[in-house]
Order: sequence, then structure tokens, then C-alpha cells
Amino acid sequence: MDARRRHRQAGRTNTHTTVLVLIVGLLMVAVAWSGRDLYRAVQAFMTRQDIESVRSMVLRYHHRWNALPGDDPRAAARWGLPPPLTPADDGASRDTTGNGRIDGPVLALVDVRTEGHMAWRHLEAGGSGWDGAWGRVGFARAPVNRYGGLMALATGAFGLEGAALCLTSVPAEAARALDARLDDGAAETGRVRGGTPDANGTLRRAGLPLEEDRAAVLCAGVAPSGG
Repeated sequence: MDARRRHRQAGRTNTHTTVLVLIVGLLMVAVAWSGRDLYRAVQAFMTRQDIESVRSMVLRYHHRWNALPGDDPRAAARWGLPPPLTPADDGASRDTTGNGRIDGPVLALVDVRTEGHMAWRHLEAGGSGWDGAWGRVGFARAPVNRYGGLMALATGAFGLEGAALCLTSVPAEAARALDARLDDGAAETGRVRGGTPDANGTLRRAGLPLEEDRAAVLCAGVAPSGG
């Protein structure tokens, strides 16, 4: 009789232990998922703040100097900076400043003389530079976004009119959420668009990939067409 009672008690103890382990495991999973969601929410919030900050910087620069950063034809003389050069189809580079556009390949961050790269130098020289983290591609410097990619200023990305701030290495899922919060939620339309570079590394056709974790480029308008 005592042996049977001890056996039943041992069985109940094992069952209770199993249930307890299961509950603890579920709680750990819930905490992990909650932490992941919280981290993503913070990333998205800070990214929205960064976009608004850069938009304010660009508009403030334009209001003061009557030109877009990177496209300012008087910046070289004003601050002793090298003039921006825009690569042409024939392989040459030309000065296209003053046309109301931040010209040049959006993702050509290695070239330190493109208008997109010089835009950050103009902003710094004008007293409203980026105060966050910076990254380096070749000899060029560019601000780092909240997803570990870089930030670039350019005109014409994904068909956007006016200057845009483009963020690289943004997961497609995060890009969709940001578009929904900042704009119309459609990657192909509005003032916020997303997609992936084509074979030539250019941002021509908007449209986010279906894979949620696949890296994409998100671009948000920061200045109207024509500067």
C-alpha cells in the first residue's frame, strides 16, 4: 500500500514539474517576443524621428541659402569645399549644381564628390549637420540609420519628385510599417516609397519584396520639387 502511494505521489510530482517547466518556457517565449516587438517599435519610432530631423535640416538649409544641400553652387566658395561633380553617361563628371536637384547615383556612396555625399558636408558647414552615428564606404562618410544601413540624399529615387532621404538595409516588413505610419502604406505611391535596387544599383521601380526580412531601401521626400 505504501509503495503504491509513493508511486502515485511521484507521478503527481513529475506531472507538476512538467507543467511548471512548460509554463516557464511559455513565459520566456512571451517575454522574448515582447522584447523583440518593443525593440522593433523603438527602431521604427527613432527612424521616424530621424526622417523628420533630416527634413527639417534640409528645409532650414534651403531657407537660409536658397539652395538644396549638395546642389548649392555657392557652397564651395562660401566654405572652401570642393565642388560636387555628377557622373555622366559618357564617363565624365560635370558640375550640375544650382538646378534644384541633388543629382547623381543614389547609392554611389563611395564617390566623395557626388552631390549626395556633398549634401552632408554642406549641412555640416551650414551648422545643421547630422549628430548621430556615421559610417564609411570607401573614403566617403554617410550617416548610419537605425537598421545598420546608411542614409543618402538624392532626387528622383523611385520616381519621387524633389529631394528624398533614402535609408538602406531596412527590412521589408519594417519599411511597410513605416510607410503606413508616415504616408499611404503603399510602397509604389505617395511621399514615402520603398523597393530594391535594380541590376545597375539604381532605384527606379518601387515595390517592396514579399520576404519580410529581406533588406530594402526606403525613401521619404524631404524637399519639394525644384528645391
